[in-house]
Amino acid sequence: YEVLRGRYANAEEIKQSFVKLAKWHAISYKINIEEPGYFDEYHIGIFSMPNLDGNLLMTQGIDVLIQQLETMPKMQKYLPFIQSIQGKLFEGTKRTAKEYFDAPKEDAIYVLCHGDFHDKNMMFKRDPNSGKLLDVMLLDYQLSYVGPLVNDLIYSYFMMLDSEQRGDFEQWLYFYYTHFKETLQKIGFEGRIPSLLQLHEQRWQHRYFELFLLMTYLPAWTTIRRGEADLEGAFTSNAVHKQLYADDEFLVEFEKLMRKYLHLGYFEEN
Repeated sequence: YEVLRGRYANAEEIKQSFVKLAKWHAISYKINIEEPGYFDEYHIGIFSMPNLDGNLLMTQGIDVLIQQLETMPKMQKYLPFIQSIQGKLFEGTKRTAKEYFDAPKEDAIYVLCHGDFHDKNMMFKRDPNSGKLLDVMLLDYQLSYVGPLVNDLIYSYFMMLDSEQRGDFEQWLYFYYTHFKETLQKIGFEGRIPSLLQLHEQRWQHRYFELFLLMTYLPAWTTIRRGEADLEGAFTSNAVHKQLYADDEFLVEFEKLMRKYLHLGYFEEN
């Protein structure tokens, strides 16, 4: 097994990663319904840690983003939309992470989330002769928690896919869902299997989490992937934050995704 170095996962690697995630989610979905309380010890993820409010990127990053956009005339049109929900994003993200334990919803799809699902937390096995991909191993489960199924998928959108692959996200969701459903059927789940439509609806319900990752994690991750920023500084240094938000690669992707989210109604009130 080998880790990926210096590149994003390709289409085949993404497929196999989503197959593994779908199986993991399906099995934990069944257990969580049939044996309530089985996963109760798994309640602390990245966005439900008690010291989260001390993370400068999460609490002040969007302020730095706004300052950057104010210097760019063509980007200033996005400022009213960001400012209209700025105070809701961090709190909405924490609610999403804690939802199952604090305020579970009757129609939600809860699974044991991996919690840090990206291609740096995976190892890939290939045939030494043909190079064919044989298997993928998911690593680092210490941030696993019970939460909405869509959380790992939304996280992967920013943390595993490149710009072009994000354009095919609905296709990846469908691929993931077919294996999630197939696994539930294979392991003898007798309850009602969630629909693909429910998955899309719950992605919308947790849109503040998605927008929060766009405005905090994506600028950091873009630069870290290129090896141009240290992980600690990305979360603790205001000087580093200014560099992250001024990064050309991030700003191009940010504008592309902001247009998409405007068209999807992500900035509208419920």
